[in-house]
Amino acid sequence: MSFLNKISIISKNVILLSVVAIGFFAITFISYKSMNTIKNRLDIVYFGNIIPATNLITISDMYSYNILNTIHQYQNSTLDANSAKIKILDAKEVIYNSWGEYTALYQTAKEKEISDYASEKIKISIETVDTLIYLLESDNKAKIEEIAKNELYLNIEPVVDIIDKLTAYEFSLAAHEKIIANDTYANTIKMLFLTLFIVFFLTAIIFFFIVTNIHQNDARLKELNAKLTSISITDPLTQVYNRRYFDIIFLRELQRVKRKKETLCFAMIDIDFFKLYNDNYGHQAGDEALKEVSKNLKSNLKRPSDYLFRLGGEEFAILISDVDEDGAKEFFENTKSSIKKLQIKHEKNPQGIVTISMGVVLLHPASECDNETIIKKADDLLYVAKKAGRDMVVFENL
Repeated sequence: MSFLNKISIISKNVILLSVVAIGFFAITFISYKSMNTIKNRLDIVYFGNIIPATNLITISDMYSYNILNTIHQYQNSTLDANSAKIKILDAKEVIYNSWGEYTALYQTAKEKEISDYASEKIKISIETVDTLIYLLESDNKAKIEEIAKNELYLNIEPVVDIIDKLTAYEFSLAAHEKIIANDTYANTIKMLFLTLFIVFFLTAIIFFFIVTNIHQNDARLKELNAKLTSISITDPLTQVYNRRYFDIIFLRELQRVKRKKETLCFAMIDIDFFKLYNDNYGHQAGDEALKEVSKNLKSNLKRPSDYLFRLGGEEFAILISDVDEDGAKEFFENTKSSIKKLQIKHEKNPQGIVTISMGVVLLHPASECDNETIIKKADDLLYVAKKAGRDMVVFENL
């Protein structure tokens, strides 16, 4: 993986983490702001409307039940003057306190105008109540009945009417604030889902690019590894397997054929009079000849288990398995003949063309020979072929 690719992946990871962090920050911020707004709205509903409405209901109850009902009980003689006086005094105090709490809350100019009007009416009604309290001290029923009939009901009725209207108004405001709170909640849910979707979408895109980049880099890495492996086991000139890979494959194949009780055929190959070829035609021509010979040798190998190696200089090796003696002899004779058919000019060779010599060993399953013995034997047979005049295959069973 290149340095630029590393930087690319790191950058994308940083962007991914940034998007996630910003997304969660946005979610937290939206949640905080919206929930705070909802809380404020609910506070308005509770402290700005419900509590004031409760105060107003209390005032209305004090007028209707604790004052008017008390006077009615007194007139019917079901309540004595002193008890009636105490109940009315208590109601008067509650009215003052509740109305004071109500008017102390934030009010608009219009609300202030209405509350001032109501305050005046309450003041008038309380003056009448004070008169009744005074009369209750003297237990003057006739005068109390007269005041109640001519003043009390007339003064309390408009107060109760205003109080009831204000109560309805406060509840309507509470309902309105509740709608706003519900809308804010619904919008918050939508914003949270939208933000989560955007974060998920962006994260998925960035993640896709990161994974794609990793896969691409992995593919490039595998390709480079394959190239490095190929380079490490391939002869750079002829593009056939080199001596290093021969050392690995020969031992592996030897163990395999012994395990499976198959035959193994190994050939040492040498291009005849190749030093003279180089001296006569030059090393560049010699390299071209090596390429042609190796290409032709490789073309004779048809199975995946057949191997061709360049061991060094003009020396090659072929390794084939699971073949009988006749098949092996025919294969290597044909291979030798295929080189002659190339008709590569070689003036220093008595035949006038490039030829090869081979020392071939056929290892049978019962043989106990090790790799070094096999290689030495094939090399000895190659030497015999050269001494015998070259352009021949010397074959032996082990």
